[in-house]
Amino acid sequence: MLSKKTILKKTVEVGASTLFSRMFGIMREFIMVRYLGASALSDAFLTAFRVPNSLRKVFAEGALSVALIPTIVSAYKHEGKNGVNRLVTLSFIFFEGILLCVCAVALWQAPAVIWLSSPGFTAQQVMLSVPFLKVLMPLIIFLSSSAIITGALQTVGHFFIPAIAPAVLNIVFISGAFVCLWFDLPIIVLCWVITAGGLIHFLMHLIAYRTYGFGI
Repeated sequence: MLSKKTILKKTVEVGASTLFSRMFGIMREFIMVRYLGASALSDAFLTAFRVPNSLRKVFAEGALSVALIPTIVSAYKHEGKNGVNRLVTLSFIFFEGILLCVCAVALWQAPAVIWLSSPGFTAQQVMLSVPFLKVLMPLIIFLSSSAIITGALQTVGHFFIPAIAPAVLNIVFISGAFVCLWFDLPIIVLCWVITAGGLIHFLMHLIAYRTYGFGI
């Protein structure tokens, strides 16, 4: 049972981390406007980025977290860490298996996915978006995996990493956009940086998960 002091401390941690994340998000939008401007490449990137970002509502911080976190907390109360380990393993096999299939189809039929996302695109705009989508799709796998681990971390009262990780992702995003703007690098470089940020996001969760003695 958490004390009032601990609850207050956790609340401040989450609140401050969320505030930082929102602030960096605003900074990200400003620098992206400077970097991308208004062009066909800008539309192509934003459309490609929208695909994995939209999947977050189902496979990451959206429906998956709402459904899974209470279940993991309940498993911890009744079965301890062994119950959590089994449930996390099952979740990875089931949810990430489905997500891998979705990503495989998206990569296989990338032009069709882009066209469905932006029906008004011309064939040229669709083809501009395809390379960006192929690099950015793994992002949702990293974010979804982090969402599963978040449930286990919350069972032991650890909220800091799940709260600060989005801010770290925004920092990586901003740094990548700034470097690309400064050195006039192509947008595909930024796509790789964003995907690398997703990997960092996942590794932060995984390290915390292992630190608390959880396993797969």
